[in-house]
Amino acid sequence: MKLWVIIVTYHTPAEQLKQLIKQLVKTGIKRKQIFIKDNTKKNIGYAAAVNLGLRAGIKNKFEYFLVLNPDIYLNKFLTTDIEQGFARFNIFGGVFKQGKKTYYQGLIDPVYLSGGLSTVRKKEQYYPADFVSGSLMFVDLKIIKTIGYLNKQYFMYYEDVDYCYRAQKNGLKVGINSRIRYTHFESLKNSLDKERYLKKNHRLFLDKYGAWWQKITYRYKQWQNRDDRQKIPD
Repeated sequence: MKLWVIIVTYHTPAEQLKQLIKQLVKTGIKRKQIFIKDNTKKNIGYAAAVNLGLRAGIKNKFEYFLVLNPDIYLNKFLTTDIEQGFARFNIFGGVFKQGKKTYYQGLIDPVYLSGGLSTVRKKEQYYPADFVSGSLMFVDLKIIKTIGYLNKQYFMYYEDVDYCYRAQKNGLKVGINSRIRYTHFESLKNSLDKERYLKKNHRLFLDKYGAWWQKITYRYKQWQNRDDRQKIPD
């Protein structure tokens, strides 16, 4: 399988990136199949950087793509695991450990339309998900031909939620292959920027897709929590 890999870096230590590339090469991916966009000097946003990588892959005649963060460690998985994932889904991800928790899928709250990660273990190897974490996301060409590219308005965070949501609205399949496992070290986990972008982009997502009653319910909850400015809706 010809797989085009897209890595977006931002103040990423050289050794960390080197180790990730070694892990990718061990799975059978060649160095020339790896596209790296460094956002350090000029940060164009995660979504825009990924889109550059997707366009480069299409230009090079690739039909399957892997988007991943540099701050992850890949557990061993086989090329056949990727092929079987694409046989069932147009977008899929894996199970990953972050801190002391293991996450099995992304879920969108039906009331507030907020995206969250579920720690509820699934018995099946393959199962549908509301969205796949952008830290490691497999995408096929059909997705791009059907719904286009990631929405650059999000800059970072919620671009994965939006992309998967649009895909499913267009009859495409989003899910998890639990044989694919990795660790996400999440270099921005304590960043105030993360909280700010999560809150801002959740509101953008809600404004785009939410029904009137969902928007009113969200605003009422914000009013109730007006003394807690840093709180992000669950």
